[in-house]
Amino acid sequence: MTSLAEEINNKFANYFSIILKYRRTYYLIIVVSLLCGLLFVNIARKRYTARSTIFPTGQVSDIGMLAKVAGYMPMDFLNEGMVESSSFLFPDIIRSREVLVEVLTTPLEFHKGGELIRITPLEYFKANLNDATILRFRKRVKVESSLRTGLITVSFTDRNPEFAAGVVNLIVDELDEFNRTKRKFKAKENIEYIRGRLDDVGKELAQIEDTLTKALEQNRNYQTQGSPRIRMEIESLQREYQIKSSTYTMLAQQLEQENLKRRRDTPQNRRSRGRSF
Repeated sequence: MTSLAEEINNKFANYFSIILKYRRTYYLIIVVSLLCGLLFVNIARKRYTARSTIFPTGQVSDIGMLAKVAGYMPMDFLNEGMVESSSFLFPDIIRSREVLVEVLTTPLEFHKGGELIRITPLEYFKANLNDATILRFRKRVKVESSLRTGLITVSFTDRNPEFAAGVVNLIVDELDEFNRTKRKFKAKENIEYIRGRLDDVGKELAQIEDTLTKALEQNRNYQTQGSPRIRMEIESLQREYQIKSSTYTMLAQQLEQENLKRRRDTPQNRRSRGRSF
């Protein structure tokens, strides 16, 4: 019995000496395991994705139909000036440097650690405004489009749900601001062009009216006594007068519509910067 007890004690002593000998290695394994666990917990923290859906836009305005019917506007003006910003271009607009810089530098109000703070996304990321930061931010902004429906979905993922929602809202706001500015500029061009055409058509209408009046005064009984050539000339002048008169009326109506549209699309004040929750 004594020899057995001594043998057991010797084994425990050997085990203990081995543990003492390699205790630093064991400590290192334990510390590394704890660090890996903490790292996993940190990485595995819940992330939140905020999404916003943008409905398609883009149609040819009424003046496009006028151009096709009357033929008084050049096709390049029709193609470039009359078509609304299509949602097909929205993904590129959202990813543009101009929009992303505005989003990164616009303050957001949101809760962080139980405290309400107001900082820009750039400050939230603790980054400087440079090409590398914009590139990283562009990769985090997800933009999906459907060719079938034309719907655009913008999403952003972050550990802070309020911040993620704020970024998406800022992106939508900047897209809207971009389109408003473009519509305002386009409306100004449209109004200037229509006003010029209205003046030209007005002068042409006055000339035709004067020519038609003189022809009728010289040929009062042209329908019964005039020659076929005179009847054709007067009827041609009457048709041209009707076309010019209709065109002048349509242009005047379109000018009024464009003025109303410009006033509608021009905000009274620049939208307030920043988002709060």
